[in-house]
Amino acid sequence: MSVIEVPADAREAVKARRRKEIDELDYRRQLRRLEDAGYTQKQIGTWLGIAQPSVLSALRTAAKVPMPLEGFSGATPDEICQRYAGGLISRAQLVDELTRFPYAKGGKTDGYDSLIVDPPGTWSEVSDAVRRGLIEDDIYEEVFNRRHGNAESTAEKSAAPRKMSARDRALRTAREIASAIGGGEVREKNGKLVIRTKAGDFLVLEHRNAATHAGRNVVKVRGAARMPAGSVAAKSGGRSTLRRDGD
Repeated sequence: MSVIEVPADAREAVKARRRKEIDELDYRRQLRRLEDAGYTQKQIGTWLGIAQPSVLSALRTAAKVPMPLEGFSGATPDEICQRYAGGLISRAQLVDELTRFPYAKGGKTDGYDSLIVDPPGTWSEVSDAVRRGLIEDDIYEEVFNRRHGNAESTAEKSAAPRKMSARDRALRTAREIASAIGGGEVREKNGKLVIRTKAGDFLVLEHRNAATHAGRNVVKVRGAARMPAGSVAAKSGGRSTLRRDGD
């Protein structure tokens, strides 16, 4: 599932929860700013109504929180998306910041059975934000197109969008499947993506560039004996269609 469906009655509660997480980040950053400005822990404690030992503990935690990048509302793409989901920034600001963000390079492997671990600040956080329902699919597509020099105005909907690379598409799909089946480690082995699940299964995804079905890209899932038929998603609009071997 790429977008989390939230009932109308629950949307305000979900936004409040996300704002609470962001408020905690902002609180810790403000503590750091006060300390950097030269105020003592006793002064900070008096203003906040907490004891000095509590201030010390809070400052130690705050020291681990990265500060927002200059010109951005957050330190990472994930935080920026969380601020949008919490109603703290507009759609226009979200698209602008995600387009301009200086993304870190994705995790690398040695080419054989190596775990892919992306550092903070990679494009994978934007892909993950779609899966978690923090941003909509159309926002993802707009940011992707802008970053690749293919921004289209509202009046130019007929322009063909730039397609994601086969590897990026496969990585995004692998992470979505890992989440859908309860978690797993995405590894790259001999040019193929492997999902090692909690049950010890191995699901191998192989992207075939030339293979299309009804205008959709086809990614095959192998070794998916534990995955019930119909449990993998079919997506249109240039996304991936997944199926088990033999389907």
